[in-house]
Amino acid sequence: MTSCFVHRYINDEDPTDAFGVLRLHDYFYHREHLFIVTELLRANLYEFQRYNLESGEDPYFTLPALKKISRQLLTSLEYLHSLDLIHCDLKPENILIKSYSRCEVKVIDFGSSCYVTDHLSSYVQSRSYRAPEVSLVKSLSFFQSLR
Repeated sequence: MTSCFVHRYINDEDPTDAFGVLRLHDYFYHREHLFIVTELLRANLYEFQRYNLESGEDPYFTLPALKKISRQLLTSLEYLHSLDLIHCDLKPENILIKSYSRCEVKVIDFGSSCYVTDHLSSYVQSRSYRAPEVSLVKSLSFFQSLR
């Protein structure tokens, strides 16, 4: 399934942008390359944490900030599950900051996503962030039982 198809479906089901998923504005091909036009967001969580540590500034990811981010991510995942979608590659690099001051984030990169009814592809999550149940090759029925 293509990332653009999934993005369009997700956005169509959430016209008010309430569930913290990247907004796709347009996409087009030019010289056999896909260009995706999305809303403008800020740094990903991994890069921003590295910057924050190296800059010597006050830590951004305090316990209240982490709680707020976690709630938003759980809301996004609950929404995706309501559409019978599995992200398959959720990691700090695929969570972008929408607003630093309001501590708002959005989930991006649906290139590896699949429906719960799909056959699980050989690529599921980046190796560094792979969940134990994926490493143990649990079937999608395992994920469905979590619902």
